[in-house]
Amino acid sequence: MATEASPLLSGGSGNNKRTSTANQKVFTRPLPNAVTYDLSTPDQATIRLPPGSTWTSGPHWHDTHTEFLQVIKGRAEVILGFRGPGARGSKGKGNGGRDGSAGAGGEVEEEEEDEDGEGVTVMPAVTPLDGVVIIPRGTVHEWRRSRALLSRSPQGDGEVQHEEEEELVVKEWTDPKDGQKETFFRNLNGIILDALAAEAELSRPRRGGAGQAAEQDAEGGEEDDSEGPKSWRMRTLDLELNNLFWRMDNWPLVLDRDGGWPGWMHGLATRAVLLGSVVLGKILGFKGVYGEYEAQR
Repeated sequence: MATEASPLLSGGSGNNKRTSTANQKVFTRPLPNAVTYDLSTPDQATIRLPPGSTWTSGPHWHDTHTEFLQVIKGRAEVILGFRGPGARGSKGKGNGGRDGSAGAGGEVEEEEEDEDGEGVTVMPAVTPLDGVVIIPRGTVHEWRRSRALLSRSPQGDGEVQHEEEEELVVKEWTDPKDGQKETFFRNLNGIILDALAAEAELSRPRRGGAGQAAEQDAEGGEEDDSEGPKSWRMRTLDLELNNLFWRMDNWPLVLDRDGGWPGWMHGLATRAVLLGSVVLGKILGFKGVYGEYEAQR
């Protein structure tokens, strides 16, 4: 679930309601981290990243769900890291098959082992020919648009060729199929889009010019403090997201993955930060999951 929260609503801003998305199945967020989530199929998300998008799922793991990624169009870079706390099963070592062996597409590059003796597997250019990438429970993973300049011939003849940048389309699902995937993505997008809307409202000409915040995705991009204060929603976005992550089995790394920390330390740090966010969230009224964003069947 993507490397990868709509804050408490400020009473004086006029943005004191959440946008109902009960009948919405497709969610789109703008550049630079442009992404579209299609939730039309139950228990499955189809994620589209246009050319130029810098979106990434961010490194994270799931304690109770095995995740599956399948590239439908374009090329994806997939990184499988060490196994975090609570990991069960073998670590996926590659793409293209349920045995975890490397598929035909993009070479698998093994990096150095971490403190726990677990290697990091980098698949720089996963394509539709590579089949399904299996991510066992507890395995830290991240995916984004491929940054590789070369890819295989679509005829599958093993020849490498230059290729124009194209849209990346990835299908993502989990085992068990318990509805959590859709709930997570619905709340994730509802929260972020409401925060962006609040920021756009704050950036209206009454402040003396259009601000840049409305053009920035909540997952990245620095903002100029000279443009004025952020909306309350945007200021508390990370806190709200942490409440969502805690409730939806989505555990982001909060320590640097390349910092040499052992897996147990990553697990401890992540759980401590998210637990602290939940405690603070109870005080401020954050829940992470809201009825306004839930699908209407």
